[in-house]
Amino acid sequence: MGARYNLGIVLDQVHGIRSPGLEVSSARKAWQSEGAMGLREECRMTLRILYFATLRDLAGAREETVSLSEGSCVKDLKSHLGRDHPELIQVFDSVIIAVNREFAFDDQPLEDGDELAIFPPVSGGSIENPTILRITRNRWI
Repeated sequence: MGARYNLGIVLDQVHGIRSPGLEVSSARKAWQSEGAMGLREECRMTLRILYFATLRDLAGAREETVSLSEGSCVKDLKSHLGRDHPELIQVFDSVIIAVNREFAFDDQPLEDGDELAIFPPVSGGSIENPTILRITRNRWI
């Protein structure tokens, strides 16, 4: 049989809780709400990242799956990818990013299950006041 611990003592050591008469049920609730080592459990979201053209070479992959904190935006993703693939940092100012097949800016919020496509810059045009077009299935006559 495994070792048995007094949950109140464990919580005292890990969380600094000083309650000698702490009931197991309330201790368990404190542990679950705060997570291990007194930190709240962080909600994560999973994103699918697709790299195109020369970015495939820089990232060393055609696609990958990353996990970010809930509430993250495109800018947070760039920071995360820059840590994993430092070669990409040099091009992040000029790449085009699409979230679920729609162009996105750095402040675009992300959601669990989003698919992000990262394209290298195209020639021509200007970085200031870019024209963003949405590709749809609608026909224009």
